Amino acid sequence: MCGVVLLAAAVLLGGCGELTTPAPDQGPGPTVTAPATPVAVRPTPTVDRAASCNVGMAGSIEMIATIAELAWRSHQIVVGTVVERLPPVWGDVLNPEQSNYRPIYTDYVVQVEQRLRGKPGASVRVRQLGGTIDGCTQKNGNEVPMTVGDRVLLFLTAPVPDADAPTYFITGVEQGFWSVRDDGTVDPLRRPLYDQHAGRTVAEIRRAVAEALSSKPPKAMSVPAVSLADAPLALAQ
Repeated sequence: MCGVVLLAAAVLLGGCGELTTPAPDQGPGPTVTAPATPVAVRPTPTVDRAASCNVGMAGSIEMIATIAELAWRSHQIVVGTVVERLPPVWGDVLNPEQSNYRPIYTDYVVQVEQRLRGKPGASVRVRQLGGTIDGCTQKNGNEVPMTVGDRVLLFLTAPVPDADAPTYFITGVEQGFWSVRDDGTVDPLRRPLYDQHAGRTVAEIRRAVAEALSSKPPKAMSVPAVSLADAPLALAQ
């Protein structure tokens, strides 16, 4: 309710509160700025806690025997540093006709230092299954141990279509995760599968990737190769 009506004009205009009337020599009154449009917030989905909470998951992983196949399966191959672990988020129900299980995803932001394959960008997000939201926990037995500050070489695939930033899964899970040591050499997480590449420099891995992508995809691949149109070979940096 208005405390004081300063001018009769205020009543005609339906105004309440403070009304400032500029003097004739003061020029136009203050500019009124329309309020900003509120940002839409994605609602928290309904979760079947019996089906989705306090569960563990793990599955068999197809072995990717060569770096050539790793390269042809990947939409991005980057060297960078893990700079942030984002809060876990709910995913969509995976098999609506079979269960109400809804996965939890945790994304990591990687600042890109070098790109060996893929379309350019200053950073990428790496998505893994698992995390805790409001006391609901999912543990992923195949989770790759990513920590903020890690310098890594990553083979990434399966771009997430509805993510608000370029987001990928690790190719072959642990097979596409390689640590980069302080001296610039690499250490594949999946040993002994890639022992022949352990201790090589990033530059040597770049040459191996370029050689692989300059040839035809391996015949033994069980999934279609990612085309060079979708994920071009990056120039040396």
